[in-house]
Amino acid sequence: MEGHSVRQLLRVAASHDLLLSALASELPSRYALDLDLSFMGSVPAIREFVAGRVEMGGFHVPIAGLPRAEHAVMLRGLRASRDRLIRFADRDQGLILPPGNPMKVKSFRDIAVQRLRFINRQPGSGTRLLIDAMLDRDGVDRSRIVGYGNAEFTHRAVAATIASGGADVAFGLRAAAAEHRLAFISLVRERYFLAVRAGSVEKRGVARLIDALQSALFARIAKRFAGYETAAAGAIVGLDAIAVSDRT
Repeated sequence: MEGHSVRQLLRVAASHDLLLSALASELPSRYALDLDLSFMGSVPAIREFVAGRVEMGGFHVPIAGLPRAEHAVMLRGLRASRDRLIRFADRDQGLILPPGNPMKVKSFRDIAVQRLRFINRQPGSGTRLLIDAMLDRDGVDRSRIVGYGNAEFTHRAVAATIASGGADVAFGLRAAAAEHRLAFISLVRERYFLAVRAGSVEKRGVARLIDALQSALFARIAKRFAGYETAAAGAIVGLDAIAVSDRT
């Protein structure tokens, strides 16, 4: 770790992520780095980054098994000549259910057929895009999903809704389900990136964040959360890595 004498600040708009939140809490004392972290959907996060209102935009895309239309949405406004991506983590998303999965749910078709109460994520979130892509792939009409129009803004919020009995099923992170000891059915593996200007990669704040992502500290933090893989964290890649992610 480099000697950090002057505290740095990075403004980050990002899709909600438990591991990113945990890392942000460690950075001030370990790396003299403060993240001004605003959680929002992936699409608005990229919009904030493209507009120059933040230094970084965090978003996620499926690694495999889903149409690539979502990748095009995430690339909108980004420029290969101007922008780079920092690998953050791969993570599991899927169905979150009461302990033991008493309804024996395995898919969105099961949710529709059994008329189970669903809690959705907000429009513009990467997870909402995933949900819609899976409904389209499985041929399930949104009108058959009870509660499709009911939305929460974070993975922890949808997991808490299931834990409290406010809904029968949600879609979110394995880590959020594990925190509440809920059942989890994995449906997709995805890759989380942080978009950054190419010219900012070597600036102190960004360089410190990259150092942190490549550190043993980050690996230890990640082990506290189920369903994460951080072996490539901190790698700087081009925008073509989004397209490549559906083949790796």
